[in-house]
Amino acid sequence: MAEDKNDAIIRLARARMDEAPVETLRELLTLDADTGRLFWKERGAEWFRDTEGRNAAHACANWNARYAHSEAMTTIGAQGYRVGSIFNKKYAAHRIVFALVHGHWPEAEIDHVDGDRLNNRPGNLRNATRSQNQCNVGTMRSNTSGAKGVSWDRDREMWRADIMLHYKRKHLGMFKTVKDAADAYRNASAKMHQEFGRVA
Repeated sequence: MAEDKNDAIIRLARARMDEAPVETLRELLTLDADTGRLFWKERGAEWFRDTEGRNAAHACANWNARYAHSEAMTTIGAQGYRVGSIFNKKYAAHRIVFALVHGHWPEAEIDHVDGDRLNNRPGNLRNATRSQNQCNVGTMRSNTSGAKGVSWDRDREMWRADIMLHYKRKHLGMFKTVKDAADAYRNASAKMHQEFGRVA
């Protein structure tokens, strides 16, 4: 039994992030589906190795006293997602939640439906391509019109509406008011971005 666990630890340490078996994640973590938070499970001594000055049982007792039943993946990373480590490999919490719920790692990226990167409730997570994920980004801070996809054209002194699809910008037209330009963006987003469209 101990050899099996140690082999799993070695594989995890050498693997890319998404190669960790979901079964192993389920042995290590529990998910509170109501909140999307992850918690460490209590571990047995088989997950630890004897080292000089400390045996596996002692290491296990220390780890459980410090971490068992406490929240996991609590660090907020540079991109605004919850992250943490399992056997020195960095993981994004939302990807682990998806894997635990669906029994497999996501095919590509994970989109947070409501745009909140800290909301990892299972119902708020969905498979997405990079392009689809970008469609669900809110209005940029640099936007001065207050409407996504709308900017002021100084030369024509009109409001311009543009939309991105598959990393290409599509011009939607020039408008006298912000509202008209925003409506043009909203209509185009509903058709082009579909359920991934976000207009605010």
